[in-house]
Amino acid sequence: MNVAAKLSKIPSNACMNCIKKEHSLFSNLSYEELQELNKNRFSVDYSTGEYIYKQGVRPEHLICLHSGKVKITKLTSTGKMQIVGLNKTVDFIGVCDLINNTLYTSSGIALESTSVCYIPKSELDHVIERNPDFAKRMIGLFAEKVHQTNERLTSHTQKHLRGRLADTLLYIYETFGFQPNSNILDVLLKRSDIAELSSMDVSNASRSLSEFVEEGIIALQGRRIELFDMVRLTAISIGG
Repeated sequence: MNVAAKLSKIPSNACMNCIKKEHSLFSNLSYEELQELNKNRFSVDYSTGEYIYKQGVRPEHLICLHSGKVKITKLTSTGKMQIVGLNKTVDFIGVCDLINNTLYTSSGIALESTSVCYIPKSELDHVIERNPDFAKRMIGLFAEKVHQTNERLTSHTQKHLRGRLADTLLYIYETFGFQPNSNILDVLLKRSDIAELSSMDVSNASRSLSEFVEEGIIALQGRRIELFDMVRLTAISIGG
């Protein structure tokens, strides 16, 4: 990737004045701490389908999703690609590996035009060392995120195909919500994305989606998914 050619035009004082920080872990940091994080921060724009970070590479920066949407994928030991998470604006991605000083155990791929901020690990470490409360909140939040991901993936082994799909559609809604004034999920996903999120193959995912359409639970128009019956989806998810 030619980073120089893709550097974002986010203002150089973004960390201090970014209104999005009010919805992130940075919300309780002082102006001086934000200055520290911003000192060598840079931003990069990505197009749909581009890798933001790759599995097996050593992390060197805290990655904050400034705008856009990202899917987190993992290549399993059997060589199969699986989507293990979705992220929205102001989420941090790949942070567990950064904190653990391990190689990335997953990859981050842009689902749409996306801008991310990169903060060098050295600056993050300085703030963590001086602000133990921030460190505790960061570790606690991401420990919970890992727990939720593991719970969701484990539940897929205990559910039938319809339950997995319902669970996935609800997870997408909880992450991205609806487009304004509609019941259409605010993200465009390929059938293969839906399948990987549901731990099933594409043919089974497509067939289950068609069943939901026939039953009036959802509507499909290309990659646009409209949810008509949240109560029924929840019941199917819980029932397996």
